[in-house]
Amino acid sequence: MEEEHSAFSVLNFKSDVSSNRHMLVGSRDGYIRYFSDQSDDDDGYPMESYVYLPAVRLWDDWHAGKLTELTAEVAKDSGDVDWEVHVGASHQEAVNADAFASGTFSLEGRSFTARPRARGGSLVVKLENGDGKTWGVEQILATAVQGGRIRRL
Repeated sequence: MEEEHSAFSVLNFKSDVSSNRHMLVGSRDGYIRYFSDQSDDDDGYPMESYVYLPAVRLWDDWHAGKLTELTAEVAKDSGDVDWEVHVGASHQEAVNADAFASGTFSLEGRSFTARPRARGGSLVVKLENGDGKTWGVEQILATAVQGGRIRRL
């Protein structure tokens, strides 16, 4: 967003009519804006959003696991949801690792099952709005099998 869109002042506008209650933001360009949970853009600019799901052990503390399947249930009226799988020997290594596999969940309800075949001690999944629209995921289902002793470099 450009510098002139940055906030200059704010006001919590209270009204008896709930649809008129807003946090008003006065911008340096002279416009007054407000936040809307229903908006797909930010004053004409696409909104980018993402989340890293908490790291999980793929098997146990001594053994690596192999992620064999990843399935998501996409929320109703959601835009596309891009996903990435990151794996490593530990949680920290998984967070810092490059994406092992990626794809897009684009169907309302249960999407196709991805089979990334990622091996490691820990797993982190990143979700983000693939098409710049609002998005939601109801649940992520993952299947893993034991993959041998954890290798540390």
